[in-house]
This record gives sequence, C-alpha cells and structure tokens, in this order.
Amino acid sequence: MKRIICLIAVMFLMVFAGGSTATVQSSDNEASVSSTETTIPESPALPTDTEAMTDITTEITTEPPILTEIITDTETVMSTETSTVPADNETAPPPVTEPPVTEAPVTEPPVTEPTPSVDEVISWYFGPQLPVSDITTIPLAKNPSIDPAKPMLALTFDDGPSAHTERLLNIFKAHGGKGTFFVVGNSIGGKEATLSRMAAEGHEIGIHTWWHPQLTTLTDVAIVDEILMTRAKIYSATGVDTRIVRPPYGAIDDRVKAIGAKTGVCFVNWSVDTVDWRTRNATAVYNEVMNGARNGAIILCHDLHGSTVDAMETVIPKLIADGYQLVTVSELLSYSNTYLVPGGLYNRQ
Repeated sequence: MKRIICLIAVMFLMVFAGGSTATVQSSDNEASVSSTETTIPESPALPTDTEAMTDITTEITTEPPILTEIITDTETVMSTETSTVPADNETAPPPVTEPPVTEAPVTEPPVTEPTPSVDEVISWYFGPQLPVSDITTIPLAKNPSIDPAKPMLALTFDDGPSAHTERLLNIFKAHGGKGTFFVVGNSIGGKEATLSRMAAEGHEIGIHTWWHPQLTTLTDVAIVDEILMTRAKIYSATGVDTRIVRPPYGAIDDRVKAIGAKTGVCFVNWSVDTVDWRTRNATAVYNEVMNGARNGAIILCHDLHGSTVDAMETVIPKLIADGYQLVTVSELLSYSNTYLVPGGLYNRQ
C-alpha cells in the first residue's frame, strides 16, 4: 500500500514539473517582437527509456520526507486505536468468566426405619441380657433377722453410684442397718465394684433409669430402654436381677405404669423428702430425716451429695439408737404385702 501511494505522488510531481516549462521558436527572417530578445535555454536531453525507468524506480523506493511523516503518523494512529495489548505499566482487564452452571442436587427421599414395638424392644433384653422371669408378680421374702414388732423404716439413696457412695457403705458397716440404692445406669461404668459390694453386704439396688429423664415425657419404647438398659447393667455388675424402679422426680402416670407391667417391674417413691438436693447442708438433712422418721417410712436422700453422706454419720446411729430397724424397701414392703404387682406404685409400708 505504501509503495502505491509513493508511486502516485511521484507521478503527480512529474506532471506538475513538466507543465511549467515553455519553449518559444522564431524564424531567422522574422523580426523580433520586442527590442530585447529573450534567450530560452535549451531543454535538457530526454532520458532514454532505461534511464527513465531507473529514475522512476529510485523515486518510488525513496519516499519523500513529507510523505513518510504522513504515513508514519497515520500508522501510529491506526496502531493506537486497534491495539488491545496493554502496555507494560498497565493492568490487563480481568478475563470475563461465565458463572458456573450449578445443577440442583438430586436428593433421594430419606429411608425411614420402622419403629420397633415395645414388645420387640423387650425381647432384645430378656434372654440375651436378662433372665426370663415371671412378670405377673414380684415375690418378696421376709428377712428372719427383722422383728416385725419393732418399728422399721427404709433409707433410700438416689443418683449414685458416686464418689461418696463407698463412704456411705462404710457408715452402714460400722453402725449396722441396710439401705436401698436407686442407681443411674450411665454412672455404673467404672464403679461396678461398688455395686458388687452393695449386693454382698445385703443392701438393695434399684433402677433409677439410664439418663435420669422424666419418664412421662418419653415414648413407650424410650421408657422401656431407660428401665431395661439399667436393669441389664445392674445384672451384669452384680448378678442380681432387680425389679424395683424409682422414677426420676417421682413423675409417673398410667402409661408409665403400663410399661412397668410389661417389663415386670414396680415403682417405688417416698413418704419423706429430705430435699437434700436443695439445701446441701448436713444439719438440714439430719433434721428432715429425724422429723419424718416413723414406722413404715420410706425416706428419700441422694448419695450424690457429700453433705448428705456427712449427715448419715449422725443420722444412722441416731435412728438405731431410737429403736428403728433400718431395712431395705423390699424387706419393708414384705411385712405389708406378700408380693409386689408389676406396674404398681409404692411409697410406704
């Protein structure tokens, strides 16, 4: 393109130069038009064809300075307008990225496992974990060392075994008497030896559920698990299959009683509450026990608290000194009942 423009420019210049040269001819016999004769210089000899072509080629290949500047400026402008490559000190624009196409996940409907029935859950425990027993009655055996003519009461302790339980067993061993321990299933682990000692020394062990929930708020299957899982744990640690349950917070209704009947257990609450869980004071606990002590009473305490065990240091010898026989719940109830009814509720003799 540049060479074509140069060729046109050279041709234009050549035509312009040729048109400005004039030649005047006159005969020898003609007079001069003016007094002063003008001498026209001879025209230079025309170049040959070869010389002309060489000159034109030279003219074409050698661009005039003015034209070269014009072409250079034009190319610079065109290059500036069309270039998309950034300079070294410029930042290239970020590439345009299309947002990823996200496909909605295909969710399978959840697989719902069938809920086992109460009877199915019960069958998981009896045989594999617990001995199969008659669930229509809970037999009672009288202890010949107990004198039914004298007053008797049952001291009961909930929420163990704890760090204080062994000390409480030592107090009983030192002064005499028996107690009933309603244990929480998840607290037994690591304290199996304490439960074995309870059974070996003649104390009674009862069920206080596995996690200490309010049974009336649970499903039927969950109630079965809370009772039988703890019962199986006690049996594993001691070889004794207990049949008495203390419902946490004393909460019970007809539905819980019906589950008890199906699992072959009865429920035992209390007639005297020492509220030791609230006072956490040995003197206060002592006063509550002594004020509520009477023949046939079932007294609620908690061996979870050290203050309660502190109170027993004086309570147990004092009750014995006052003529009370300290017996287990089953021993106490055996003097007013020939057997206990599964699903039944008992709170005193």
